Amino acid sequence: MLHLPQHTAQSHSLPLRRCRRHSLAAAALRISPPSRHGKSLQNAYIRTTTLRPLTSSPRSQLGESEERLWGLRRLIDACSDLRSLRLLHNDILHLKLESHAPIPAALLAAYFRCGAPEAARQLFDRMPHKDVVSWTLRITDCCNRGQFEMALGHFRAMMEQGISPDEVALLTISSAVARYGQPQHGYEVHAHLVRKFGRLRKATVTSLVNMYSKIGRMDYASRIANAAVKNNVAAMTALMTGLLKVDDAHGALIVYQEMMDSGIEPKEKTITCAIRAASKLGLLKLGTQIHGRALKKKIEMDDHLLSCLIDMYSLCGAPTHLCRQLFDQMSVKNVVLYTAMISAYGRQGEGHSSLQLFNDMRAAGVLLDSVAFTAILSACSSSGFLREGLKCFNSMVAEYGIRPREEHYACIRGLLAKSGKLEQAYVVIEHMNLKDDRGIWEVYLDVARIHGDVGCAEIASRKLLEIETG
Repeated sequence: MLHLPQHTAQSHSLPLRRCRRHSLAAAALRISPPSRHGKSLQNAYIRTTTLRPLTSSPRSQLGESEERLWGLRRLIDACSDLRSLRLLHNDILHLKLESHAPIPAALLAAYFRCGAPEAARQLFDRMPHKDVVSWTLRITDCCNRGQFEMALGHFRAMMEQGISPDEVALLTISSAVARYGQPQHGYEVHAHLVRKFGRLRKATVTSLVNMYSKIGRMDYASRIANAAVKNNVAAMTALMTGLLKVDDAHGALIVYQEMMDSGIEPKEKTITCAIRAASKLGLLKLGTQIHGRALKKKIEMDDHLLSCLIDMYSLCGAPTHLCRQLFDQMSVKNVVLYTAMISAYGRQGEGHSSLQLFNDMRAAGVLLDSVAFTAILSACSSSGFLREGLKCFNSMVAEYGIRPREEHYACIRGLLAKSGKLEQAYVVIEHMNLKDDRGIWEVYLDVARIHGDVGCAEIASRKLLEIETG
């Protein structure tokens, strides 16, 4: 028997003995007080049990009991809060309908949807017979919590019980392999896909290309994408993304050119990948051509694509006023766009412009992230702005609570090494909240050794010892 999850059954039990008939309609009308939840759920039940489909459907051939089960399934799907769901589940148990095929999976999905994952897991464990939908919901839950080995274990258990995974289940597990798995896991999932479906659909092919790209098998990803259904722009774009992740920008551009030669219309993400590839290779002319194609095809210039274009033009040495024109196209700017423009100024040594834009971003109330601070610290380092750079670093830690990463310390190291003003840096550090930052003093010590400044090196060593001893 399928029991109600713990803490949900008895406290909400309904007095069914007051009903003249143990019918679904009677149960539906008493799910919850009409003032809040009952009316919408009653309406859902009435629509699903009294209205007949206008088109030919298997449901039109069902008997009364099957039609009521279908209505009950719709009623479960209509539950949007945990209280109503528990009350309905309680009625289902009293009416002994818990073993009918569509009901367990619907309840499982509802518990996950209503924010009760533990109750859903209890329900799943107590199911005597699990269908492919129930297995897929449980596998998805494991993936969402990062429990890949458990997800893979459920996938294998499903097959051992003779349940054939459908495309949704296989797509879910392939996505999990892409995030957490090893190549052998990918081969296993791919083999099941081929055995189950033979010729794969576009979405499945794209998922496999993503999976093999993320586990480092670009040869497999390329083979699958090239053998894919014609005009599968998603699969080809996924291949380009994978090639960029392994620093094969040239290969990504070859895929892009093959798409153009085949008449495949690029999407926004395709253009973004091509722009990034041109940026990595410093191909300004090609990047400009890709930009022109995007304009010709009237592809929407959102913040992500504009930031990639700004990066491309700045990395290829174009004047910053061209980048600024792109930046100004967006009326509402987010941290991604601001960061791209700050980096563009920094690459050209325009530190003052970087700082001005950084202050504008803060004044606009944009929530700064770690990448934004990396951009402004790098700009300060390039321009030799010692005090400003340390001030930004201090603001990152003290005001925004962002924990410094290696890239932030690398910027400070470059800033100190370039300026060589170790005594001035010491005064600035002491007057900020940086004097107890171990990373700052380690950087300071490294730069003092590079410059052969024994006095500053001794100061840094003493500070590190004080921090170490508390």
